[in-house]
Amino acid sequence: MRTYTDPQGTVWTVYLVAPGGGTSPQLLPPEFRAGWLCYECEEGKRRLAPIPADWESCPENRLDAYRASAVSVQRRIVATSDGRNAPARPVSEELRDVEHFFTRKLPSSLSLALDKVAEHLAQPDAPAETRPALPHLRLASQAASAGDFATARDRYRDAAAYFPRALLGG
Repeated sequence: MRTYTDPQGTVWTVYLVAPGGGTSPQLLPPEFRAGWLCYECEEGKRRLAPIPADWESCPENRLDAYRASAVSVQRRIVATSDGRNAPARPVSEELRDVEHFFTRKLPSSLSLALDKVAEHLAQPDAPAETRPALPHLRLASQAASAGDFATARDRYRDAAAYFPRALLGG
């Protein structure tokens, strides 16, 4: 992971995202099957594939030039009353949606709900002990997208092991 400040003064964190944990490459878009770089700042997120070989050691101006060619990723957030950005709904509501979509066996809705839970847990103010759940949630989402509910349920249970009671709304 690297952190740098671009010429406009924006602080970016750059890290490698590598598919793993038995993820089938066919579940990912072709350009992301070997992994990607994620550029993240307060204002947004970008993804770059293929991964430049020198990203860990290149000068910051080159790292920023790579960012310029990365694809912007939309975040589903809303502004709070104090001007900060936050996920649109409480994570406990998103978790209830996950259970609902598992019951109804709605693959695209389940995948989206799992992604929303992951977005909550990826926020800087999310409990640190929930971070290990993120790869499990991503795998569950991919399995749900492919219609593999058994694998999605197993990966979701793996993720839920990291959820503190307060996260579940009680």
